[in-house]
Amino acid sequence: MPSNILYHKILPMGEFRTFDSKPDLEVARTTQIHSKNLAVYKGQKLDKEEADGIFFKRAALKTKKTAVAVTTADCMPILFIGDESGVFLHAGWKGLSQGILKNPLIKDASPKYCLIGPSISLEAFEVQKDFYEHFPEKEFFHKIKGKTHFDLKAKARRDILDEFPEIQLEIAPECTLRQREYHSYRRDKTKERNWNIFSL
Repeated sequence: MPSNILYHKILPMGEFRTFDSKPDLEVARTTQIHSKNLAVYKGQKLDKEEADGIFFKRAALKTKKTAVAVTTADCMPILFIGDESGVFLHAGWKGLSQGILKNPLIKDASPKYCLIGPSISLEAFEVQKDFYEHFPEKEFFHKIKGKTHFDLKAKARRDILDEFPEIQLEIAPECTLRQREYHSYRRDKTKERNWNIFSL
């Protein structure tokens, strides 16, 4: 897998990178539980904190020479950047259905930019009928070859633009299931994870 995927089209500062295993960097990372909870990074260890996102101040990352990380294996890494603060999320369908993108800490970051990183695509995300119970908006469901699929990235995009209509939004085109250089739980039930890193 590429160990240094960079998105610099409109990323206003720092670097977003994806690694196939934990990189040799000092990182702040929570214990992810598919929730809508966020942790606040103030220079402390976050490993034992159960949350699926990290609110951070740029100054804290610089002072501690630390990157923020979320791990994924089909879910979306979503990065919000404001002038002084940011939020880095691990967002799968459970987080989306619980409203992780409406967490007030994201507004506290006053984001001007958002990146949805490599994650499962509409074409690869087949769901069953009971999935409709989690999402009342039917426009994100599509029939492909007679089977029902759900567009996670489109749902996230809509939620983000509803909250922040003026934000610069970038969506990585990679599909973690279809592109074998990425780890994908849906493809092979792997225990390995993609390490998504934001650093200054």
